[in-house]
Amino acid sequence: MRAFVEREGYAARVANMESSRSGFFLDDLCLIRYLEAREGDVDKAQEMLRKTIEWRESKGIGRYLEDPSILEIVRNESSTAKVYVPPYRSKLGHGVLIMVPANEKSRNHETNMINLVYQLERACAAALKPMDKIVLLVWYKGYSLFNAPPIKTTLEALHTIQDHFPQRLFRAYAIDAPFLFVSTFNLISPFMTQTTREKVCFVSSNTADFTNQLSELFDMNDIPSFLGGTSSWVFNVDEYMRQ
Repeated sequence: MRAFVEREGYAARVANMESSRSGFFLDDLCLIRYLEAREGDVDKAQEMLRKTIEWRESKGIGRYLEDPSILEIVRNESSTAKVYVPPYRSKLGHGVLIMVPANEKSRNHETNMINLVYQLERACAAALKPMDKIVLLVWYKGYSLFNAPPIKTTLEALHTIQDHFPQRLFRAYAIDAPFLFVSTFNLISPFMTQTTREKVCFVSSNTADFTNQLSELFDMNDIPSFLGGTSSWVFNVDEYMRQ
C-alpha cells in the first residue's frame, strides 16, 4: 500500500496539505481513494485533494460533528428520519446510510446540504478500516413531486459525493424507485462518473433477489422491517443526536 501512494512522490507532494481545520487527515487509505478516483494520475489526484481541503475549510466541516449550530440544523433536518446512520455496519464493516425521501419536509437547499454532509461524515466515521466505505440504502416508497429535492440540490449532492468523498461508496441501492426517480436518474446520470453509475442498483423490496443481496451484506436482524429485515430498532432523533 505504501509503495502505491509513494509513486511519483505522491505522498510527499500532498503531505503539507493536511489541515486540522478541515478535519481531514491524509492517511494511506485517503491517498489511495483520491488516486483511484483519478485513475492513477498523481497530478489530478493532488489537485482533487487540494480542492477537497479548500472546500472542507470553507464550510467548516472539521467541526460538523461537534458544532452546536450545525447540530441544531441536523436535528431539525433529521427529525423526520429522512436520512440517518443506523447503529450497525455491514458484515464487511461498511458504514451504512439510510435515506427515506418521502420523509422530506424541508426545501431549504443550504440546510439540506449541511445535513447530508454531516450524515456522510458520520457514516464514513462508522466504517471499519481498512473497509473505509459505505452502503447507501434509499427507500423510495411514497416518493413524489411533493418531496423530491430540487434538481440543484440533487446535483450538488452528487458532486459532493463524487468530488469530496471519492471512492467512499461501496454500493447504493435504489429500492422501489418509481418512474419519477428513474427519470431524474436518467437526467443526472451524464454528470456521474462511470464508477458511480456502476455502483447504483435498482431493486424491488418484494423480491427474493433483493433479500438475497441484502442478506449477503447484512445480518437481517439489523435491517428495518420496511426493508424486509426483522430489527425492532426505531429512529429517534433525540437519541441519535446524543450518540
